[in-house]
Amino acid sequence: MMRIPADTSSFSMLYGEEYYRVYLRQLGNPNKLYQFLWDQEAESYVFGDTLAVSGFPDDTDWSRWSMLNDGNDYRIYAFKLGSNNEFYQGAWNGSEYKYGYYSANCQVLTLENTPSNSNLASIAMLHDGSEYRFYMQTL
Repeated sequence: MMRIPADTSSFSMLYGEEYYRVYLRQLGNPNKLYQFLWDQEAESYVFGDTLAVSGFPDDTDWSRWSMLNDGNDYRIYAFKLGSNNEFYQGAWNGSEYKYGYYSANCQVLTLENTPSNSNLASIAMLHDGSEYRFYMQTL
């Protein structure tokens, strides 16, 4: 059994190209993601690739991050350290997850009218085929 030094304190899941995928960050290195793909025959997630992440600002809070597939692009999001309303975005450019890639002028996104009982330590994002969705737990 292969051991991977993954940070299991947070993860992201998405669906794309006929696979369910789980992503974990490399332990101690926010610039690497591990990708696991669902193997129907094995009935488990199996290691796929190690993927690079680059260009995100130094104040990126990698304990609060999420990913989604919007049908065109695989996207990655992470909060700004110390902020509960600003978060950064990037996308897969064919070789790495790059900050600002396919983000036009929206590299930094802002949450508005967040309920006061929101727990922004645990977030998830998805694309439902037409709209982007942001989810958080309540306290």
